[in-house]
Amino acid sequence: MAATPELRLRRLDALQMLALRHLPAGGAAPVRAALQRARLPEPPPPGILAGSDPFLVWCSPSEWRLVASERTGFDAVADALKPGADAAACAVDLSAGVHGLEFTGSGIDALMSRLMDAGSIAAPGCATRGRLVDTTVLQLRPAPDRLWLIVDCALEGWLTQWIEYAWQGIEGAQV
Repeated sequence: MAATPELRLRRLDALQMLALRHLPAGGAAPVRAALQRARLPEPPPPGILAGSDPFLVWCSPSEWRLVASERTGFDAVADALKPGADAAACAVDLSAGVHGLEFTGSGIDALMSRLMDAGSIAAPGCATRGRLVDTTVLQLRPAPDRLWLIVDCALEGWLTQWIEYAWQGIEGAQV
């Protein structure tokens, strides 16, 4: 008999997200230095999730995202890379435009496979962008039973309704 999937959903009310950008010609040295001073992880390569809250995620060859449930280390990096502080790099606070949803439990893959292509679901230890119900989301997957979805704040309510609808369709699912 298969185990009944469980899932818990929690809104990350204090989610913080900082875009760490640098000029391609200038290199990432200013970003790396700011992260090191704040005792945060090194910028990861594409698809890999660095840290354990705060997390660091690759977005492009010249940008990473620092994502955290609180401001620990966040303000130090934001201040070191505030626009104008360094000609080759800057930090832009995106926190006001995003919301986070944290899923925990054994039912993450069952739920996500009903909402997005199975190949788009972030594997444990990875971070990726994906299309969830025709909306772009950032997925952070630190462990098999833990997933953060970062969504545009204007779409959170709509996506939450889709998530609830999809979960109801999983036989034996417990919330």
